[in-house]
Amino acid sequence: MKNTTLSSHIVSFLFVILFSLVLSACESSTPQLQSSKATTATAGSTANGNADQFLPIDCLLKGEVRKLGAATYVTARRPVRTTAIDCEIRGGEYTSYNRSDYKTALAVWLPKAKENNAEAQNYVGQVYEKGKGVKPDYQMAFQWYQRAAEQNYSRAQINLGNLYEKGLGVAKNPQKALEWYRKASGLQQELELNSASLNAPKIAATAATTIAPADLKGQIAAPTLELIDPNIQRTRSTTTPIVTLRSLGNTRKVIGRVTAPAGLLSLQINNQEQTKTINKFGVFQAKIAVAETKTPVTITAIDRQGKRAEVSFIFKTQQTPTPSAQPIIEAPQASPIPSLSYGNYYALVIGNNNYNKIPKLKTAVHDARSLASILTERYGFKTHLLLDANRYQILSSLNQMRSRLTKRDNLLIYYAGHGVLVKENMRGHWLPIDAEKNNTANWISNTALTDTLNLMKTKHILVISDSCYSGSLTRTLIPQLQGGKTDTERTHFLRTLLKQQSRTALTSGGLKPVLDGGSNGHSVFTNALLSVLKTNTDALEGSRLFNQLAAKVAFAASEKRFEQIPEYAPIKHSGHEGGDFILVPRS
Repeated sequence: MKNTTLSSHIVSFLFVILFSLVLSACESSTPQLQSSKATTATAGSTANGNADQFLPIDCLLKGEVRKLGAATYVTARRPVRTTAIDCEIRGGEYTSYNRSDYKTALAVWLPKAKENNAEAQNYVGQVYEKGKGVKPDYQMAFQWYQRAAEQNYSRAQINLGNLYEKGLGVAKNPQKALEWYRKASGLQQELELNSASLNAPKIAATAATTIAPADLKGQIAAPTLELIDPNIQRTRSTTTPIVTLRSLGNTRKVIGRVTAPAGLLSLQINNQEQTKTINKFGVFQAKIAVAETKTPVTITAIDRQGKRAEVSFIFKTQQTPTPSAQPIIEAPQASPIPSLSYGNYYALVIGNNNYNKIPKLKTAVHDARSLASILTERYGFKTHLLLDANRYQILSSLNQMRSRLTKRDNLLIYYAGHGVLVKENMRGHWLPIDAEKNNTANWISNTALTDTLNLMKTKHILVISDSCYSGSLTRTLIPQLQGGKTDTERTHFLRTLLKQQSRTALTSGGLKPVLDGGSNGHSVFTNALLSVLKTNTDALEGSRLFNQLAAKVAFAASEKRFEQIPEYAPIKHSGHEGGDFILVPRS
């Protein structure tokens, strides 16, 4: 298992038992932004230093000296959110990251917020919502978010929607939440918004039999179907894919996963009811009688709103069977990838195997090398591998990315290694190789990572964590496009996503431990991730990557009688504005 969870009464048991089973993998490199070739950094290739200098803080910069005619005057001090080292260089005043609290943060941002500055108002709202050493004041957070949201500040609109969604500081109102999310995303009403997260504690884990609250009827996303076997990639062609079987037989197994946020009414394969075959992970299996020539297969899911999803393909029996039993997928020709300004792509891939003071891992580096390779060669990323990295190296690499990347850039951060969730504050941590099990000094908290992402100018950021990261994530919705849309509508949809800043996370299994063993020497999660990325031929939004990957992970885990379903959501308080990360394969 990869992720570990701490509580006061199981600490010793956790590290003796769970940590001995934990396994995660990832790699990344120190940024070399002038080359698209993957580069590698190891633990010995970067000097140690004071890692805290790279952590975000609230900084008060000195006022500017200005002249007005013959008069000289100094402006008021200016609040900025930056790193400690940057604040020092610019001569600013700050309280160190680990000593910052409610009062010091408010002292920095409140004066500017009272001047009706939307950015400052949003920060003040975050201070009240987080608490920072005191009990959160959600009513005050609501007031400040609302003032900024009414000025069309999209980050505040996302935060305000979250309060309505959760009923914090205001009466719970899913409809209001949806309205604010729509305003932040900039998407038109004809686009379907995936609001499954409004109804379930896990965006990815909505059971097929879940019944939606009455106040969300008509607003909930349609059901989705993802095929696992045969593995047919969806295209925008109207031609039905053909699966040519190389071995003769009377039946052929079909495996898939269905999700129905509004509750599933019926699942049929060739008009035969299959609802009772669905397990608690949404995975279904059925045997199809195969004719001697062609056998059409249609899978239909209908939810309690009457919305439906449908997938069709054809089993074709090869007249002269070959020794191989593997089917041939004759997928129709997809439409060209929309020609849009996607920007530049960078990846920071972190893989930790050789821990100094806690059990070593085995497959993290292998997972990371494989991902770095496919990102570089198939998707054109400038990929940087950081292997067996300590705390300084990870924070230093993130800081280099922060200082070098621009609004034209996209950044993917992948981490595989030990992860810990502290239940007392529900805060997750990544563990560098210099981490100690009973000393948090060298752990990297989700809060620190989230604050760092918030400082970055990068347009779109996707964090993929084969470890514990989702403890601080909101479950707010991700926009998705309905099936059956034209190429023009899809291009419009992608263009809209590209305009909005995004900060999203794809995690291997939420807050629970996840499986280590998978196929091809990879974890279950990363093996599924690599499979989707290798076979994809279209501009792939993060939400669609998640849907395809989640089906594969859920099935692989269910085969081992284990519950593991990935999650995908915006990262709370990281600067998300309603867009989504888009992966574009090279032509």
